Amino acid sequence: IEAVNAMLSAYVADLSMVRPAVQAYLEGLRQLENEKVVRDSVDEELKAESIDDSSQSLADKIQASLQEVKKQLTTANNESSRSSKSKKVDERRYRQRQQIQSIENRLLVNEALLKDFMTTLCRTAPVRTARMMSTYLEKEMAQCNALHQAAVDMKAKINIGSKETLSKMIQRHHAETKEDRNTELKLVYKIVNIGNSKKFSKDNNEDASEEIEKGVELSQDMKEEEARKTKLRDKAMNLCRDRIGRWDAKVAMAIMEAVGVSDANVRVEETTRDLRMVRKYAIGLRENVERCVEALDLLRMSILQGGAGDIRDLRHDFFGEMRSLLSLTFLPVDDENNSLPFRLLQNEGIDISDRNGWRSHSHGTCGNSINAYIETRDSGTEWLLEALGELLKEYNQRVEAVESFVYMECVGIQLEKHFSQARATALAAFEKKTDITSAINIATRKKMPVLVKELQAKLVAVGADVSHTTVKEAKEAHLESKAFKQELHDLAMRRLTRARETSTERAIALMNIWSKEEEGSASTEKEILEDLVMLLQKSVKKEDYSLYAKACPARI
Repeated sequence: IEAVNAMLSAYVADLSMVRPAVQAYLEGLRQLENEKVVRDSVDEELKAESIDDSSQSLADKIQASLQEVKKQLTTANNESSRSSKSKKVDERRYRQRQQIQSIENRLLVNEALLKDFMTTLCRTAPVRTARMMSTYLEKEMAQCNALHQAAVDMKAKINIGSKETLSKMIQRHHAETKEDRNTELKLVYKIVNIGNSKKFSKDNNEDASEEIEKGVELSQDMKEEEARKTKLRDKAMNLCRDRIGRWDAKVAMAIMEAVGVSDANVRVEETTRDLRMVRKYAIGLRENVERCVEALDLLRMSILQGGAGDIRDLRHDFFGEMRSLLSLTFLPVDDENNSLPFRLLQNEGIDISDRNGWRSHSHGTCGNSINAYIETRDSGTEWLLEALGELLKEYNQRVEAVESFVYMECVGIQLEKHFSQARATALAAFEKKTDITSAINIATRKKMPVLVKELQAKLVAVGADVSHTTVKEAKEAHLESKAFKQELHDLAMRRLTRARETSTERAIALMNIWSKEEEGSASTEKEILEDLVMLLQKSVKKEDYSLYAKACPARI
């Protein structure tokens, strides 16, 4: 564009010289006309004087002559004065004639130079405009070659697996994903129901041979608490179904709230080295994907919805102006006259008939080749951006699967820690209750009522629900949480492995589709550009180039 701009600027500078030159020529014509008017007025005055002299009578002429002789005899000064006046008039008329002749000669010379300049400017236009277009096409072809080579190099460096291998991997992932989804729902259901399930006896009409679970009576407060827990469990299950395999902070918090975990913060010392590495890996992936999406949006905005408009429309307008320039046809501006003396121009060797068909859409013309290049140049841009956007969305789901590993591990850690603390608390409370009961029995035997009363108050403070059964339930819940933690870890590891495999495959697919599109479009554009350059070279005749070389030796 810069090279074409420089050549166009030089062309415009030459064209800009025409108007002031023509104006100066017209000013010379007006000056010549004024001089002729002055000369004609002087001639008219002298002619009028001669006519007046011829109209006098013979007696008047004799009388005037006598008076003149008398005056000449009386005053010699008057005679010299009349002679000098006559000489001045003759000299003035001579100067006028010389000035008019000089102006006419100068105008004739300037007219010839101006005509030669404008004729040369018009006749060298085919070569000058062809050089502009050729420069642009050569730059475009160089970019196509570089882009094609870069796409080929990228494809060569991408390790693309065979279709059979990819098909087997996709089938295996599909089967494992389906199985893991069922496993995840069952596992989450078990997790949110740790310690929440109550045993109730079955109705009389049910099979009595099955194991009957005897329940406990619930008070009104316990029923309200149970309803609240049920609501939390349902919320956790619904969120898990919506984002199955893609846990985030909401899912993790909902599960921990349903279990009863009050502190969801995981300390660094509670995490493993693998968890910290995966977390760092997930953060890096998320940042890179967001940058890619942002760059793609900016690219889409700049290409399709830029501040100056759609780049496809801008390129179409640019080539439209270039076609008009290369056609050398007369394009009237505003209210200019639509007709030109074509025969006169042809006699001077100026062709404005668009002999190469730059403004034509017929097959084999330069205009048709330009249209084909424009269509090919932008045909795949929008599709490529949409395809890359879809691939980035799919890649984002893989990133969510990697992030899910971190949340699942954190849920397992918090789950095991919560029930471990609950078991320790239940055991400490039961041991305290046992100690207080033993002390009450000893104080009762020794008849120490005051101490017995104090110990009974402490026993009430411990709580009536503290028993060996609660300790056993806390132990069972703790052991279950450890097992669930391991199951969550195994499930997260399987998904992390698949996410890594598919993430690599998605990244390869993204680069592959990009390189294929660029390779194909660059190859097609290169072929069209080569044909267009050949047509452009054929459009310049040998005599046009000879004239241009003669007129513009410094620009060759």
